[in-house]
Amino acid sequence: MAEGPEQHIGYRIRAARGRLGWSRETLGSKSGISWAAITQMESGRRTNTRSDTLLALSKALGVTIEYLLGAGSDLPRMFGHETCSYSTDEEMLHHVSAFVFEGIERGEGVLVAMPQDKVAKVKKGLGSRTKEIETVDSTKLYAQPPRALRAYRAFVENQAVAGKPWARIVAEPPWQARDPEEERALMTVESLVESLLEVSFAPLPVTMLCPYDRRLVSQDTLDQASRV
Repeated sequence: MAEGPEQHIGYRIRAARGRLGWSRETLGSKSGISWAAITQMESGRRTNTRSDTLLALSKALGVTIEYLLGAGSDLPRMFGHETCSYSTDEEMLHHVSAFVFEGIERGEGVLVAMPQDKVAKVKKGLGSRTKEIETVDSTKLYAQPPRALRAYRAFVENQAVAGKPWARIVAEPPWQARDPEEERALMTVESLVESLLEVSFAPLPVTMLCPYDRRLVSQDTLDQASRV
């Protein structure tokens, strides 16, 4: 087998499907990649694996693209995490629009995940540029924290396959006027999501902005957010 990164890819594809007890034909059926192409990758005869092929294989095998590439703890950190706070809709639009427009101008993939009413305000503020981004109601995502992580990860991977040089995400939980106990519970969820993002997204080309509405969250929550 040839030396270099492809050696890791072939070995790890074979190892991952072996753990599942799959033949090459089975992996081909589940991934949409031909068994002949899989044979070439495993043998080292294919030396240029496309990103969409790696994504399809990683999803079918239940592993990450980094695993297939043989990348480990020596991966450089690319994930960027920013926070901002606001007390008016105008402030919110100022922070979010600046972040979004910078991504659009750089040709990056942009996702805005905020409560639906704020998504509507952002789209109105962006005008015709709205068609250049994706949006989602974060109320649905944060009902189950793993869903938010999966959605963010899928967005980043899909942008990479689409040829985008970077991804950026505006991620605001569904803060509402609530009693202190409810706010602490949501902040716990938010801290868990952000902690997991720090670990699992570290080697990924993505920058995330987490806005906090000072009209809905306490100073204690803002202070805690600044330490995450």
